[in-house]
Amino acid sequence: MRIELFTIGDELLDGVVTDTHTTTIARALDGLGLSIDRVTTLRDDLDVLTAALREVAARADLCLLTGGLGPTADDLPVDALAAAAEVPLEEDPAVWAQIQRIFGDRPIAPSNRRQARIPVGGRALSSEVGTAPGVELRVGRCLFVALPGVPREMVWHLERHVLPIVDGLRGAAPTLHHRTLKFVGIGESDLASLVEAAALPASVEVGYRTALPE
Repeated sequence: MRIELFTIGDELLDGVVTDTHTTTIARALDGLGLSIDRVTTLRDDLDVLTAALREVAARADLCLLTGGLGPTADDLPVDALAAAAEVPLEEDPAVWAQIQRIFGDRPIAPSNRRQARIPVGGRALSSEVGTAPGVELRVGRCLFVALPGVPREMVWHLERHVLPIVDGLRGAAPTLHHRTLKFVGIGESDLASLVEAAALPASVEVGYRTALPE
């Protein structure tokens, strides 16, 4: 199963915020024996996002998006998903009702209603930790799942929604198994020569990391 990840936000590309979502998601998927094939960081630009979504829709089985589900004008992933799928957005009454419950007696800014918009044919993924629901939508061969960028909310959606979705999608796909071997007293290039001479099966992938004194 081919999995891609889009991390979205000008702040990531401007160096204002460090991306921690990739590591968190990669580790969670590794627990299912799966890995991410490609990670792309994109600006808050509707045309750029839409084009990228259309491209990945033709090559990936699953694409996770993080960031951009807030109430402001630069929160564009939901709009881009609708544009990529060529469907309109519609308000989900259940999501809007949940947002109203969260605010209670406090005034709600008109912009918060943006968070209740879901592409036609998509599904809102309920949230218990914020006003932003996740969004699930299939475009072409690819299932897209959009997650909030707030770390606490992203992790909640990842555990509550994404991992069960991924587990159902993978079916009988082969899983990954990792082994870590540590060596002392041999250089990286010499070790690589020994590994190459061992003629391991093609299904075995080997990676090297150096860290003194290992």
